[in-house]
Amino acid sequence: MDALVLPGRPWPGLSHVSRAGSLLRTLAENSLINVLSSPDDRLASVRAAARFVRPGGHLLIAARSESAIAGEARRGRWAKSSDGWISAPGKGTFQKGVPTAEIAWLMGAIGFQIADCALRVSSDVSWLLSRRSV
Repeated sequence: MDALVLPGRPWPGLSHVSRAGSLLRTLAENSLINVLSSPDDRLASVRAAARFVRPGGHLLIAARSESAIAGEARRGRWAKSSDGWISAPGKGTFQKGVPTAEIAWLMGAIGFQIADCALRVSSDVSWLLSRRSV
């Protein structure tokens, strides 16, 4: 398989794409790390996604930006919680605007290198493309 997009799936659910001996050239994890309430869980999510990327392959992480979440938090009167917000108190739903610098740190923490990529997206999105060493 050449590519797979995981649209906001919790990191334990990544096992559903597991195939013996099958590694991806490109994996995109979209809007996932911004709903994980601890830095350890965000790192675990990126580390779990990286398991599916072959050597020389790419991992794209996209998350909601700080400005996007701040605007929604203000409009929705969300309660502050650790480094983010509780957007639905009854459900305990956590939201965090993730800066590009944090995505870069996560990529470095798993041993991936930032890759050049010309991609235009909304200012509501923070993203980075990284590459696993060969």
